[in-house]
Amino acid sequence: MMKRMPSTDPIHELPIRNREDLQRVVTLVQKRIKTREAQLEQRWENLPEEATKSVIDTLLPVILGNRLAGLAWRLGKRAIFSLMDRLLTIFPAPGQKNRPADN
Repeated sequence: MMKRMPSTDPIHELPIRNREDLQRVVTLVQKRIKTREAQLEQRWENLPEEATKSVIDTLLPVILGNRLAGLAWRLGKRAIFSLMDRLLTIFPAPGQKNRPADN
């Protein structure tokens, strides 16, 4: 048997004994519906702005991350090739003439 979750909604706790009680509960429910509709309209109006923020927050790090990674890769390659070039001028491979160092 499935247990029912306890309700924290005060409307569920209101006893309905007569027509006035029923009318009071109906009024409370209508007010709640109007409040939720107003909140929903507000959220709907904010949706384009929130969607734009979400896209920017998602894509900007990816784009910047890729650009920074590419830049770091290019700088790293240049540094490695520069080091290799200097090392080859100092220690030439067997059978090669000693190249003059770039000063």
